[in-house]
Amino acid sequence: MRFVKITSEELKGIRDVYEGIMSYASHGLFFREGCVIGESIGKIAKEHAEDYFKVAGEVLKARGWVEDVEFHYRTAVVHGSVESFSNNTPTCHRMRGIMKRIYEIKTDRMFGCKEAECLAIGAKQCTFVLEESKV
Repeated sequence: MRFVKITSEELKGIRDVYEGIMSYASHGLFFREGCVIGESIGKIAKEHAEDYFKVAGEVLKARGWVEDVEFHYRTAVVHGSVESFSNNTPTCHRMRGIMKRIYEIKTDRMFGCKEAECLAIGAKQCTFVLEESKV
C-alpha cells in the first residue's frame, strides 16, 4: 500500500472545483469518499478489537485527518478536522463518511451520521452524531 499526501489547501481546492461544478450535490460524493476511507481504517482497527477506537483514532491522526478525536457512544468529537474551512455550513463531509464506517465496522450495525457542530461555522470542535438506521 502506498500513501499520497496532499495539503489542506489542495483538499480545499478540490472541494471548490467539485462545488463549482456540482454545487451541494458534491457533498454526497465527499461523504462516499469518506466511507471508503473509513472502511480501510475500520479494518485496521478491527485487528485490534480491544483497542478498536484507540487504533482508529491513531490512524486518523497519523494520516492527518484530525489533530485529535474522542469516540463516545454514538458520538465522535474531532479536534482540528482537515476539512474545516470557513463557511456558513458544516464542511466535514468526508469525515462524516469516515465516522459512519468506523462505527458500523465496530458494531456490525448501519448508521446515519450528521455533523452537529463544525469548526467551519464557529464551534470549538466538530461533533458527529450517529443514529442507527432503520433499514
